[in-house]
Amino acid sequence: MKIAAEVRPGNALDAITASLRANAEHRWRRSNDDKRHAVRTLLNDPEWAQWSDSRVPGQLRLSF
Repeated sequence: MKIAAEVRPGNALDAITASLRANAEHRWRRSNDDKRHAVRTLLNDPEWAQWSDSRVPGQLRLSF
């Protein structure tokens, strides 16, 4: 069995951010619940909670 994978350098926080960002790239629009979940995921982390209000949507590829 073969599985396609993309390996990137980084830590667990980088992996979570990449996964939340990847959800913006498929062809289906994210629901408001999906967007809220992504923002809450970032804001529940002490490091990410320090980010500015403009940085969080940019990291998640959100538009309001």
